[in-house]
Amino acid sequence: MDPVWWKNGVDDVAGALAGAQSRARPWGGRAVSEMLFDLGAGLSQRRPDVAYVSYDRWARHRRVPRTQAWAVVPELTVEVISPSNTFEEILGKVHEYFQAGVQRVWVVPPPHQQVYVYQSPSYIRVLNVQDELTGDSFLPGFRLQLSELFDLEATEA
Repeated sequence: MDPVWWKNGVDDVAGALAGAQSRARPWGGRAVSEMLFDLGAGLSQRRPDVAYVSYDRWARHRRVPRTQAWAVVPELTVEVISPSNTFEEILGKVHEYFQAGVQRVWVVPPPHQQVYVYQSPSYIRVLNVQDELTGDSFLPGFRLQLSELFDLEATEA
């Protein structure tokens, strides 16, 4: 897999969340990329590729720490699988995110042009390139056609 695609994929997911955030104000929160999170006692600090934290979990007026781990559990974490990731590593992250209280985990394996939507460690929906990724109840109004995420026109040209 091309490392440039991995970086672009992270940027595309982050951009889609930010774009939806500006269009659909009812779901207030922050979409961030490459932010270190402190998930709580007994759990590792994690740096998902993209995450979403609502203003319910972190008030809008509170500053987001820049030099230390953010002590909040996001509603959503996104892991874009890179060539260096192992299955065990990703699965461990998914389990740890849910143990901490994350509501959804999206795992994106770019070569397969799919998104694995984890609603729990044992309930997974697999979306393909013709499907639409939605934000469910915690991101109302978020919609992303996977064909746009994977930029099929550019890869077919």
